Amino acid sequence: MLTTATMKESAILNATEHFSRTGEIQDLLVPHFDQYGRWRGDRRCWRRSTFKTARRRMKRALLEPGRRSAFNRRGQPILLTSFVLNGDHPVKLPWHEVRGSITIKGNASISAPNLTRIKGHFHSTSTASIDLSALRFVGGDLDAIFTWNLHIPRLQSVGGSLRQNGSCAPSLEFVGNRFFIRWSISVCVPCLRSVGGHLSATDANYFSAPCLKTVKGRLEVDYAVTFRASELRTVGLSLSAPDATAFFAPALQHVGGDLITFSAREFHSPDMKVGGVWYMHSKARRRSP
Repeated sequence: MLTTATMKESAILNATEHFSRTGEIQDLLVPHFDQYGRWRGDRRCWRRSTFKTARRRMKRALLEPGRRSAFNRRGQPILLTSFVLNGDHPVKLPWHEVRGSITIKGNASISAPNLTRIKGHFHSTSTASIDLSALRFVGGDLDAIFTWNLHIPRLQSVGGSLRQNGSCAPSLEFVGNRFFIRWSISVCVPCLRSVGGHLSATDANYFSAPCLKTVKGRLEVDYAVTFRASELRTVGLSLSAPDATAFFAPALQHVGGDLITFSAREFHSPDMKVGGVWYMHSKARRRSP
């Protein structure tokens, strides 16, 4: 059975093969050029063979300036391609939407006060500040793991994975793949409802996700003394909270793998289904057979 990703890559290969025969750049390919009209592709998502084949076919392609940007119905500027920056000078992005991806390879400080939507990825190695104060949606990954000052107060949805330092996504509701939070003493994601992959906040002493209902992968909060997820119902794989003396998850019904709560003396849920082994506190009440 063909997956959505495989079908997308097949369409890309068909379009690049069409270009190699006719010289025509179909609209499907436009987001995979950069702001200068040069071919970039999607190294993060495509298989290596797809990326290499597309790069070979599109080697001499140049997207004309009139197809790189446009205006939406409100007259606001949109970048139809991707944006790639390799430098250290501060940059202010004018667009309200980017149809491709944004890649920051240097240590530039980035400000995008109008940007509400990125259809592709946002990937940055910059250690400077990144201000995405209007951003609400990222279709792919948002990876800013080296950035200590990431400002995303309105971000609601990330279709791929989210990797960040600290807990700074107060409006976040949905992460389609993995959610990885590093080097944060206190993690609070008050609006988060669903994570489609693993959720890791292994450096935090305090973890709070009051609206979280589902984590389809693993949930790891290995050093948290306090774990609060009052609406959490399902964890697809394991749930690891070995240091949590206060473990508050009264709605939890199913853990697909192991459940580690051996510091939580008061946590007991006899009707919960655990697919693996429940490592509970020695004085916690045992589940009914």
